[in-house]
Amino acid sequence: HSSAVRKGWINMYGRFTTGIGPEGGSHWAITGYKDFKSAMGGSNAVLTEAERSNRDKAWNTFRETNGGAKLIRSGTRILLGQW
Repeated sequence: HSSAVRKGWINMYGRFTTGIGPEGGSHWAITGYKDFKSAMGGSNAVLTEAERSNRDKAWNTFRETNGGAKLIRSGTRILLGQW
């Protein structure tokens, strides 16, 4: 995570404490983006090719040294207005 921190992003991580889903999920991660364009483009849209390569290498190293990981579910929520 620390090797790919982007200005304007908010990252939160945690684990489920009331059980495990049927697919075996045990942890969650949320990334908040600074604007709608960044959210729709995803993390690849705001990274250079070198940054993407470094991020992918770091992710593969993490998976190899921490018992593996896989994405079970993803989604997007958008704040359209605030009162």
